[in-house]
Amino acid sequence: MTLTQNTPAKLGLIFNPTIPDKDRPLYIFPPQQRAILRLTGEDRYTFLNGLVTKEISPKALARAATIPCLFLTPQGRFVQELWLADFDQALWMLTAGENLADFMAQLLRYKLRAKIALEHLAAGRAALSSLAGGGYAWHYVPADRVAESAAVSDAALWREYELARIRATIPDGGRDLLRGESHPLEYNYDILPHPAIDWDKGCYMGQEVTARTHYRGLVKFRLFTVEFSEFSAFSEFSPDAVAPVFGSVITDATGTEIGSLCTRAGGFALAHLRVDAAKSAGAVLACGGVGLRLHWPKYFVFD
Repeated sequence: MTLTQNTPAKLGLIFNPTIPDKDRPLYIFPPQQRAILRLTGEDRYTFLNGLVTKEISPKALARAATIPCLFLTPQGRFVQELWLADFDQALWMLTAGENLADFMAQLLRYKLRAKIALEHLAAGRAALSSLAGGGYAWHYVPADRVAESAAVSDAALWREYELARIRATIPDGGRDLLRGESHPLEYNYDILPHPAIDWDKGCYMGQEVTARTHYRGLVKFRLFTVEFSEFSAFSEFSPDAVAPVFGSVITDATGTEIGSLCTRAGGFALAHLRVDAAKSAGAVLACGGVGLRLHWPKYFVFD
């Protein structure tokens, strides 16, 4: 029984470092939520290419304006999710704002004699906008535009995006995975509509363990979308229910633990579940006394 990628409609995520038109709604991220790094120097492509899970080269970045990829431990555990864009003689990286100093220090341990410079654009802000043709884009708002943009920051846009992301079963690495612990294949990074792992690529950090897990069919957990039977806000759950939070245990009809809850938006959440249990449990799941309906991601099927 092999899990393979299907061809669904994409969420439409891109990273465009330029600021969008002023007439488009914009959400400005707090610095701890999203950050932007800039990698410069003549060795920037080869340096990053040897560390992350996708091919990073001028040719690859010309084919795809935005490249999602992961930085892993040597044991193949998740460290950081990156969205890359090649812009203005630099590689721009959108990533989670938490643990940023630790991640930058990890990257620079591998610098050796590479001619690169890594900079956190701390004075500016990352931003989210919706695209006219559907989907969303991330941007960099420079320091001289932050105050102006923050004054019109649209929190409703972030809530809309989060609901769309979760209903489409798209993980947010900085919030759905545990740094240094989670296996990225268990969170669908290899089969997403915009996969962050390239099986045709050569060596990268954690490649041996990741490839062995994939080719031997050792992935026992996957990411799913679940819908609460009682929602749309925690206050609307029944008095007997425990408001579900990240890490809350999910059980099947027999009360057996089969996974845990990840991020939530409205009446929907992402869930890290055992695949065999999810198949046999059908729609009978619960979390903290609240019933759950399981939604299989549209982007994979079983052969």
